[in-house]
Amino acid sequence: MRQLVLSIVVVLLCACGAEAPKNSSVKKPIIKKEKYKNEGIITFYGKKDTSVITFELADTREEIETGLMYRKFMPDSVGMLFKFPTMQMRSFWMRNTNISLDIIYVKNDFIIENIEAQAQPFSEYSLPSTGPAQYVIEVNGGYALKHGIAKDAQVKIEYK
Repeated sequence: MRQLVLSIVVVLLCACGAEAPKNSSVKKPIIKKEKYKNEGIITFYGKKDTSVITFELADTREEIETGLMYRKFMPDSVGMLFKFPTMQMRSFWMRNTNISLDIIYVKNDFIIENIEAQAQPFSEYSLPSTGPAQYVIEVNGGYALKHGIAKDAQVKIEYK
């Protein structure tokens, strides 16, 4: 029972597009412009090739709760990195997210735990990690397949 309660709390607190808790800092939808901040580079070492994106960092509670919600377009060369302080089970959903995403769960050793490929826009289904993760990377839906990025692949994260 405790595991079920913990899982529900994790889903609500650590989900892209998750409903903000009542005491949350998110008071109303934050609609960001289609401009993306370049806060670093992520290199994926896939089976087909090595690919690189720039990322916008989400590491505050408000940024994590909002994620890529309300954005209508994202270039293939851009993604969002969610950085958490510890390794634990993660779960995201697509509420208020307009674009299909690949949600990539990454362990603290920078090895991919699992990928939720081509997540359906606006879906409220939970998309959990298969094991503990410290980072989550969101890229356009289909990006991982296109570049041969899969479970156990390595990623390199370089901050500006």
